[in-house]
Amino acid sequence: LRRAADARGILLPDEVIAHLLLHFDRDMAHLMALLDRLDGFALAEKRHITVPLLRKMLAEDTATP
Repeated sequence: LRRAADARGILLPDEVIAHLLLHFDRDMAHLMALLDRLDGFALAEKRHITVPLLRKMLAEDTATP
């Protein structure tokens, strides 16, 4: 996950990786899809990737019917 983020120029803090590994399946396809969504969400929000930003993205996902 770290190498994939680095290869794409995404600064992915250790705490975000730890959160992803703790709360989601360790399936690389699923984690890469989350990374793609998180990167796009961070760009749209004009914010760095953080655990609170990840939580906000997930909260908005569940709030959408």
